[in-house]
Amino acid sequence: VLRFTISGTSGHRVRVKGLVSLQRPGRYVYLQDHGDAMRVYASQATVLAPGDEVEAVGFATAEKYGPELRDAVLRVVGRTNAPEPVPVSAMDLIDGHDDSELVTLNAQVVDVSAGPDRTEVELKSSGLILQGELDRHAGAEGLASLEPGTQVRVIGVVSNSTNEVVDSRAVRILMRSPADIVVLRRPSWWTAKHAFWVLGTMA
Repeated sequence: VLRFTISGTSGHRVRVKGLVSLQRPGRYVYLQDHGDAMRVYASQATVLAPGDEVEAVGFATAEKYGPELRDAVLRVVGRTNAPEPVPVSAMDLIDGHDDSELVTLNAQVVDVSAGPDRTEVELKSSGLILQGELDRHAGAEGLASLEPGTQVRVIGVVSNSTNEVVDSRAVRILMRSPADIVVLRRPSWWTAKHAFWVLGTMA
């Protein structure tokens, strides 16, 4: 399975090792190793952190953009630095080659919507629309202050839809925490509004 260290054969349980880049506890975890990455589905509630070295044992399945591991059991075997995000453009993400990778790109905020389970940030980059996502348990409330037109740098794991139709809106950037979206520049109208508000409070 990719270049991960594997033991086992097709149709049986296999073992992989990699560094945690992102986890949704009780659902799945993303592992990276020497430039390759994969999603591992695991129902156990063990909380992992980026940089944890994990051994996962489960059933490998072949998906459109690469292999995944199902019904896995996770075990922490070490700890090192968290994986570094790879700089990409929005166009790079369309073909699915970066699926499950931790990446970073610059974008413009189009809209922010908060749901019961997650906050979604609609992003525009290189003329394409992408979907950023932050789990509610990661403290997504801070994203509500992002105004349309804000220029940001986003870090997250790429999750591509398996739809046959190539559409940038099917590309999701899964963020680990609010720190994964950094404001580079506020929209000019927001800056002016803020300045008027400050002057008003001083009057």
